[in-house]
Amino acid sequence: MFADKPKRKENVFQDELLDGEEILWMGQGDRRRLFTSYDLFLIPFSLFWCAITVPMLLIGLTGGNIIGVLMPHGWIGLYMLFGRFIVKYLNKRKTYYAITSDRILIVSGLVTRHFQAFSLGHLPTLEKYVGWGGVGTITFGEPPPKTWWRRNQINYSNTGMEMFGQMLPGFYDIHDADEVYRMIARMAHQTSNFQVEKSKPAYLPR
Repeated sequence: MFADKPKRKENVFQDELLDGEEILWMGQGDRRRLFTSYDLFLIPFSLFWCAITVPMLLIGLTGGNIIGVLMPHGWIGLYMLFGRFIVKYLNKRKTYYAITSDRILIVSGLVTRHFQAFSLGHLPTLEKYVGWGGVGTITFGEPPPKTWWRRNQINYSNTGMEMFGQMLPGFYDIHDADEVYRMIARMAHQTSNFQVEKSKPAYLPR
């Protein structure tokens, strides 16, 4: 199944597999998909924020004003405008998704390794959002309670809210999202005699 891929990517989940458990599908999010619908609001807001705060930061840097340099407002603006996309790209490089014969597995983390496992027979919810090119997102967690400021928000899991630590567990920006979704749905409702064929790895760049 993974013969044409680097061995290091085959072994990402090796230490996490249970006895008799087998990987049926493995993939990563498309690193080129860095923008979401939420950026239609956040990018103009970030430009406005930077227009106010970055000049003050530059004055502090050029004038040797430590207080001006240490003020967080300018750095926050630069992160919102540029830095979060770099962090998102690096996160995608370190995040791997897998479907096994028993579970859904996610490994992530830039500095420390973060492992998540979800039983296929006890998923709290299963939702998908598919965009152009068949690239989409499948989420497994329960959405947080709605608040007044996002009461009309539908696609909460794909709005870029990961920068606020509110990202739902799921497979983000994966190729062939419809096919992967059907695979999960079939296995979540399978009988004891039901067999699911292995699928080719999706978007595992070197």
